[in-house]
Amino acid sequence: MMDLVSEIRSLLEDCCGSQIQDFQLELRISEDLKIDGDDAFDLINEYSLRFKVDISSFEYHNYFSKEGFNPIGFLSYLIGIKRYKPLTIKDLVEGVKLGALNPH
Repeated sequence: MMDLVSEIRSLLEDCCGSQIQDFQLELRISEDLKIDGDDAFDLINEYSLRFKVDISSFEYHNYFSKEGFNPIGFLSYLIGIKRYKPLTIKDLVEGVKLGALNPH
C-alpha cells in the first residue's frame, strides 16, 4: 500500500511541479493541491495510463472546472449554485485498487 501511495504522490508532485507539504490521503486535488482545468485533465489521463485505471465512467466536469476564466461559472460558484465534488488522494488510491475511478 505504501508503495502505491508513494507512486501517486510522485505523480501529483510531477503535476504540481513541487513537493507536497503535509501529505495526507484526505488532501483534495483541486482545492488543496490547486490542480484544476487542463492540468487536472492531464493528471487524470496520466493516472489512468500509469496505474491501468478505467476512467470511462469518471465525470471530469463534476470534479474540476474548465480551463480559463468563465465569469458565469465563477459567479455560480460564488453564490453556491455550482459546487464541484472533492476528489481526494484517497479516491485515487481506491481507484487503483478497484481498477476504476468512480468516487463517491
